[in-house]
Amino acid sequence: MSEGWQAPKKSSTRRGVFALVIIIGTLFVVGYTQSRPIGQRSQDEPVVEILEEQMSVEVTGCTDDGASGTVTNHSSQTVDVYIETNYLDSAGVILDDGIDNVRGIRPGETADWDAGYFGDKDVARCRATLSSAYAQ
Repeated sequence: MSEGWQAPKKSSTRRGVFALVIIIGTLFVVGYTQSRPIGQRSQDEPVVEILEEQMSVEVTGCTDDGASGTVTNHSSQTVDVYIETNYLDSAGVILDDGIDNVRGIRPGETADWDAGYFGDKDVARCRATLSSAYAQ
């Protein structure tokens, strides 16, 4: 005699097939987006020269509201820069960090930067480093 309707039992084969389909789909998407050989750039991709060693950054202001300073371009190209700031307490412990970007700094030009501090602890010192500099 029949005991009534029962749900089909899940098989490990179905789960295995499903996992295999997900893996193959992921590999297809990754392969499609990376369809050119490693190290070869496309025609539309600009050549970017990294110029960190030809830039200088200085902190000219440091308060509980943030840091400010200047960045000087010593290269022969117009550059865009990203400056990372650290806000330190009196013991030298980093309280927070910030970032600012300055675009279009011409050769020999000095530009101003500033980054806000939104923490609730007193800032004793600010430190700024050039995170990156790219030729336009």
